[in-house]
Amino acid sequence: YKDGSKYLGETKNGRCHGIGFLINTDGSIWYGNWKDGRRNGYGIEIPYTGQSVTGRWVGNTYYNY
Repeated sequence: YKDGSKYLGETKNGRCHGIGFLINTDGSIWYGNWKDGRRNGYGIEIPYTGQSVTGRWVGNTYYNY
């Protein structure tokens, strides 16, 4: 990504698709489902510091639990 973030996981047609990790430049990690290059469905946000949060992406909106 242009901001320096990295994706590690399944792809389809050159896009993030399936299960994968997004490693952000601030050290936080998102692990979860992807569809057509976007986070989609359930996953877990693992911050560099602090407590992990489970949640779900619906379109461009993230709902944490």
